[in-house]
Amino acid sequence: GTKNDDALPSFVVKEKIFEFRIPLELGHVLQSYYLADLRRDDWHALITTPATVEEEQQLEQDDSYSCLLQQIAAQTPYLTGQALSHREPYIASLYHHPHRLAKELSLKESQLSYTGYAAKFVNLSPDTVQLIWNGPGGKDKFVALIEPYEAAGTATTPGQSFHIAPTYDKSHAIKRYTVTADYALVHYDPYEDLVLEDKQAKLRELTLEQKWKYESHLVNKAFSKYYIIASGRLWLSHFPRRAPSHFMWFASHFDQIFRVYTPHTHFTSLPPQEKLQSLVDGDMENIKEQKERHLKEYRSKELTLELKAVSCAPRVFEIRNFLSQVEVDYLLDVGSNSTLVESSVSPGGGSSETTATTKKKRRDSNARSSSNTWIPRSTSSILDVIHRRAADVLKIDESFLRHHSTHDDLRYSTSHSISEMVQLVRYKETEQYKPHHDFTYSKIDSRYQPVRFATLILYLTSAKEGEEGGRTTFPRAMNAEFHDGIGIWPEAGKAVLFYNVLPDGNVDDWSVHGGEEVLNGQGEKWIANLWVWDPVMD
Repeated sequence: GTKNDDALPSFVVKEKIFEFRIPLELGHVLQSYYLADLRRDDWHALITTPATVEEEQQLEQDDSYSCLLQQIAAQTPYLTGQALSHREPYIASLYHHPHRLAKELSLKESQLSYTGYAAKFVNLSPDTVQLIWNGPGGKDKFVALIEPYEAAGTATTPGQSFHIAPTYDKSHAIKRYTVTADYALVHYDPYEDLVLEDKQAKLRELTLEQKWKYESHLVNKAFSKYYIIASGRLWLSHFPRRAPSHFMWFASHFDQIFRVYTPHTHFTSLPPQEKLQSLVDGDMENIKEQKERHLKEYRSKELTLELKAVSCAPRVFEIRNFLSQVEVDYLLDVGSNSTLVESSVSPGGGSSETTATTKKKRRDSNARSSSNTWIPRSTSSILDVIHRRAADVLKIDESFLRHHSTHDDLRYSTSHSISEMVQLVRYKETEQYKPHHDFTYSKIDSRYQPVRFATLILYLTSAKEGEEGGRTTFPRAMNAEFHDGIGIWPEAGKAVLFYNVLPDGNVDDWSVHGGEEVLNGQGEKWIANLWVWDPVMD
């Protein structure tokens, strides 16, 4: 169960409907999205197969599809549609709380010292290319390989220069770009400078699949122009990316409290080793904790967790005592007895080594210096209970966080878990993780456009509040008090939950976060990361 500490104010942020237009000549691409949904063609493998008469009849029962057909038949220059866009809250509303009545509507948003943002580079070429950052002193640095019609990105700052290069020579600049906050969605189009006749000739050389991908990006590009006007943000997802299918906690003001009762209580003593043996999927399916706690003799009787909003934009919640000291010690023991490898970064801003960008991951000690290992849920009953507790906090059925033979939600033709394995991370003194995003960019032909939906950070060590170093920072967090955003102090057992997407389906550029350098004398910093995807895991 859940409980909010007070009613929401009348001026809370809401999504709004806006109108967008797509060129008429791209109408067939919009039709293909409807057909893929009807066929449950998850990877658009049947895009070259026309709709049958029966399929067309089924599609015409959809009012929005019928509206699209009418507009195409009318030969209007643009096809009009409607979508939701996220709206940022008013700064004064974030301080609407009985304990902060001294701060009234005269509050002004802090001018943040961090000026970074996500830059997304889209390759509209049939060839794989390299994305290269033009560093100071003429030193070029590899960022990512971008496959045909795919995207990659990085966190950057205004005025930074990049170029696109062929795979065989990173110094050969095919096209150069200088990004700004308003120009951070970059399309490398090898045909854009050609005269119309030559461009059409080049497009005729593409396969039907390649042309669909190229034109799908043109649809997305057209949509993005209207989205930024409506929301004030760049559209970094791919149209028609749907709103998240999972529940999202709404943070209307700082210090807002939500309470979650969970039957998945703390371990207060460590079970003997023979009871902590590895589980299989069938074991986890058979554990029904709502009826009786598994290994209850080693567990507390009740547990109510409290989520406190420490940031509203992005949405960040602090959860003290998410883990017991026994669970903290257990995870530290698992990490200490595991083989740790140097952490890497992905060309979408994230750190996943289980995503579609795995083969493009790279080590960058200037951006991320730490070591990690991956621990599956099936490792033991303690890991299983932690996942179930996380599912309660997220208000997601725990079965979604494991592999299963059957799936209750028939919208998704998958039996794969939507969570990655738990990542245990060790930061030694002087190590850090500079501001970055956890989301990556999904493949163009994926119908679901999967993305990391939520991040749950579990602290396994503590730092004294007020000390410099070791905090988790959100440098773009909207507030009226601090120029460096919001910072959270590590505290063993505490969890931090934040969302990597907005309620309208766009990824949240403001979710950029970092791990401050662990200073000399602080000792090691250990955390555990749990990433949950929406709607499926790539």
